[in-house]
Parts: sequence; structure tokens; C-alpha cells
Amino acid sequence: MCGIGGILLPRHRDGVRQPERLEELLARLDDAVRPRGPDGHGRFASESTHLLHRRLSIIDHDGGVQPMTLDASGATWRPDAISRPATSLAFNGCIYNHRELRRELESVGERFSSDHSDTEVLARALRRWWTDALPRLEGMFALAAWRRLDDGVEELLLARDRCGEKPLHYLPLDGGVAFSSSAAPLLAISTRHAPHASREDATCLARWLAWGFCDRPLRNVHELGPGSWMCFNSRSACCRGEFGHRPDNIPATSEPLTVVRVESMLRSAVHARLDADVPLGCFLSGGVDSSLVAAFAREARPDLATFCVAMPQATHDESGHARRVAALLGTRHRTLECSPDAATDLCRLIDSLGLPFADSSLLPTHWVSVAARQHVKVALSGDGGDELFRGYRRHQAAALLRRWGPPLRLAGKATRPLHGMLGEAGRLLGAASGMGYPQIGMVIRPATLVDLIGERLTAACLDDARAAWSREGVMDAPWWDFACYLPGDLLRKDDAASMAVALEVRCPMLDSGLVRACLGASEASLMPEGERKGLLRAVARRHVPAEVVDRPKQGFAVPLARWFREDFGGLGTLLGDVLGGADPFPENVLGFRVDRRSVGRMVDEHRGLVRDHSQGLFALLSLALWCRGMERGFA
Repeated sequence: MCGIGGILLPRHRDGVRQPERLEELLARLDDAVRPRGPDGHGRFASESTHLLHRRLSIIDHDGGVQPMTLDASGATWRPDAISRPATSLAFNGCIYNHRELRRELESVGERFSSDHSDTEVLARALRRWWTDALPRLEGMFALAAWRRLDDGVEELLLARDRCGEKPLHYLPLDGGVAFSSSAAPLLAISTRHAPHASREDATCLARWLAWGFCDRPLRNVHELGPGSWMCFNSRSACCRGEFGHRPDNIPATSEPLTVVRVESMLRSAVHARLDADVPLGCFLSGGVDSSLVAAFAREARPDLATFCVAMPQATHDESGHARRVAALLGTRHRTLECSPDAATDLCRLIDSLGLPFADSSLLPTHWVSVAARQHVKVALSGDGGDELFRGYRRHQAAALLRRWGPPLRLAGKATRPLHGMLGEAGRLLGAASGMGYPQIGMVIRPATLVDLIGERLTAACLDDARAAWSREGVMDAPWWDFACYLPGDLLRKDDAASMAVALEVRCPMLDSGLVRACLGASEASLMPEGERKGLLRAVARRHVPAEVVDRPKQGFAVPLARWFREDFGGLGTLLGDVLGGADPFPENVLGFRVDRRSVGRMVDEHRGLVRDHSQGLFALLSLALWCRGMERGFA
């Protein structure tokens, strides 16, 4: 796991090609990804392209130095070599099938200089197959690869893994492009040239406020989509393609997905993700997903270390469940204590992300990463299980929407003023009479959004989201959860929280074969008799006791309502200071005005126990912190 960045500048351009300006931009990109890779750094420069890399060394410490560069003959190239470089790679992530690919490449004439480097496998695969290499990869990755063609044209390939586990952002320049693992430096560069938000920026930020994530460009900074690639060249041309999981390439099947098949696929996925030359462990909450992952990992690693953090509030502390599961599995278990400075941690994480992220579980995910990093450099996680095996209550709501859509729509319209007081039933009725399944996942409901940013922008925000997700065919479960919520929220959170302390987190549930099987399976297969995550629970019952499988889902939520009221870790003070400040939502940064009276009313109602606005207030707080970062250039 690492951090990457770089720039491609077309030939014969002025301005940004000036050496002093170029070095300033490269230094900014390098500083932003430095925390992701404390074990080494490197750069590659050609006539038009610059790659930079910060390394977290996990596999083949000696043979995986980056950027890895090869000459035309396939020999490893060094700056003092007589030959010219032909291919270079800067790569963030892990290729789990690198040993199989190595054997295939050797069979067609590639000669390796490393013993077991997945980086060299990837570099040689790209040298031989270029974009045709991408569908062959099983792994999590964001990569930047350079090559020089026979006519002297240089190409830069950017690509991202199928599920979006690793981030990759890019900023189109004048005929070229800058890219980074972090959005922060690119936003700072873009804002310097365009200090005022556009109408498109306003719609994008309204979606951030509404759902806590967004995948559309912000200040002309784009995020490469999961399972996609873009190729730029030194003549200002660009092409793109996809190799990921899409509704049109995973047809639904009536063949039942069986317990035996899921068990076999998940076991293989876990074992493939145990490859590391550094200490490796497993997050263990005591729930179904992490317990299964730990059980299969323990089969291959009898000395497996497992970790759980003891949360400050007993109502949200799963460490007791985790200890019982660890004892049953026979792992070397540690319950880690955290000493969170919640306010300081949140400010730092938003700056690192460079985005107004609104999922409060970012904080405990970061705390468990900080604690685990003292013992391991790699940790396995159970993330992805709820999205693929339909483990959320909203998946049962989706079934109701499909079955009873018309009457629920009529009931929703008739009770619209009461939705906010009806809890989950209100969310269901609002979704039925609104934009459907994705509305259930909103952080701030439409009526509250209207109070905050106005009816016109709220309508534009909802219309924009509906149009984008309808065009992509992901308006219903499980595709919306997989294609939107998983990469936009959960995987972004995991990457930001763990890479802030240079911890590599691997997710066996996101194995390509398992993903395809689940996305193509029927609801009855995944949720037998309507039981959430019923198929995965049946697999788990073969390996862990029933009391583990059948206990109520606790999740990784935080008692945010109490934390704001009781000023846990300074969060209440931060909320008051930031939202009560002189101008927490500058209009030139956002492109719209936030109604301060509505914000104040939400704060007062929350503190007075009139209504729980904790999630909405966290979204507003993160947006205001992002505004602060934008105004100072995330410096």
C-alpha cells in the first residue's frame, strides 16, 4: 500500500511547464501522499511525464522499489543506465494473483529480476499487454503507468480496481493531467486558478451534504471510477475504458447460490489475501463477517493475530463479543484501548481526504487502525459483506418497495409532513413517494435539505443524482449499495482512516468471483425467507457458534448524539465553535448559501433533546471543516 502522484505535460506548452512551477506542483503532490508510504520514496521523469511514489513495503522489500522502470528489452532500468526507459509504474495496492500471473508471463518470455514482487509482475504485465492486463488482475489498486511508443509519443495510463478500494483523483490541465491518491492537493491547485465555485460545484457539494459522498467532479477534480481506466498521451489525446463490475456484464441468474459454493469462494479469497512479508492480523468485531474472515485466515495462519478496540461507551463496545469469538477460534487476540482526541482527529482526517466526508464511523475506523498499526502492517477486514449479502435493514425495505410500490407511494404523499417523525417508516414512505431506494440512504432528508440550502438547489441535487444513477442502472438494491455507497462511503472511509497511519487493509469479501456471484444471485438466494444476510449466516454457522451468528447486528456506529451533547473528545466544542463561527459556509467556496438559522435550530433542538440531528450536524460540521481546508489550500 502506498501513495502515488504525478503530472503529464504535453510538449511545447508554456506556463505550467516552467521548471520552477512544475517542481512546486510535484512537491505539493508528494507532501499530500507522504503519510501513506513511510518506507521509501522515488521519482521517475521523462520528457513529458513525472511519476512519484511513497512506499509502504509489504511484499518483497528489495524487489518492489518504485517507480519501477523497464527498458525496451524488458531489463530493469536505472537512471544511470545506457538504455532508454520504455515503461514505468507507480502503483498503490496489492495484486493477489501475482504468482499465477508471474508464471503466465514467464511462459511467454518475460524474465524477472525479483523473487516475488507483485509490483514487477504488474509492471511486466502492463509492458506486454497494456490495458489488456487490467481484466487479468485480482487485487486492490490504483496505478499510473508510463510508456514510450516507437514514434516517440509518451502515454500515461491511470487505472483503478473493480470495487474502488484504492482512490485515484485527477485534474485535467492545459492538454495534460495531474493525479494523486489524495484529492486535497489537486483541489488546492484547481482553486488557485478558479477561486469561485461554479453551479456544477454547488450541485456536487449539495450531494455531499445529502448523502455524505459524491462521485461527480468538484472544482474540475475528478475521481477515476471503480474498474475503469484513462490513457493520456503527450499529443493531448485521451481515451478511456472499463473492466469492472456493471449491471450489463453481470446477468441475473436463477441458479441458487449455495452455502458450499460461497464457503469455497470466501475461503480462497481470504487465503489469497494472507500474502505478506510483514506482520499481518485481522480486525475482529465478533460479528458474522469478521468472524468468518478470521476463521478462514486462522486455517492458513495458526498464529493469526486478531484485534478489536474497546470503545469508550459500553453500549457500542463489541470487544467482549470479539474476545469470545477469538477464544473459540484460537487466535492471538488483543483488545486495544484507544485514547481518542475526536475533534483533532476529525479535522486532520478531513484535511487528509480533501473532501467533506460525512460518515461518523470514520473516527472509530481510524482509532482501530492507529491501535492495530502498533502490532501489524496489514489487517484483514470483513467490509463488503453487508452490501453483497444484503445485510442492511434497508434491503428489506427495498423488497417492500418492489412489492408494494404504488400503495406506499400514495401513503408517502399523504403523510409527507410527518415523515421526519416516523423514524424508519418515514424513510420508507419518503423513498416510495420520492426518488426510490437511494433516498433511504440519505444523511439529510429532503425536507431538512430544503431548509438548509433552498428548494431549487435541493431539487437540482436530487435530479442530478437520479439522472446519474438511472443512467448507470444502479437505482435499486443491491447495485446502488455496491456501485455508489460502497466505493463512495465505506471504502473511502477505510482507505482514509487506515492510510493516515500507513496500515494496509484488505477486504476478502470483495474478491471478484464472490462479487460477481452475489450481484448475479437472486434475493431469495441471498435472503432466504427474508432473513438479512441469511446465506452468509448459514455459512458462518458451519464455523462459529450460533450465538455469534444470531446476535443482533451492532455495526461500527458511534453514539454521535451523546458525543455532541457530552462534548466527547471535544466534538461538542468543535461543533459549536465551527458552526457558530463568523462564516462557516463561505458562498464563494460552496457556490450556494447555507441558511444559518436552520443550522442554529438543528443545534438547539439536538442539545435540548427535542430531536436527534446528530448525523445531519456531523455532515454540516465536515462540510464546514472542508471549507476551512479549501480556504487555506489544505496546507
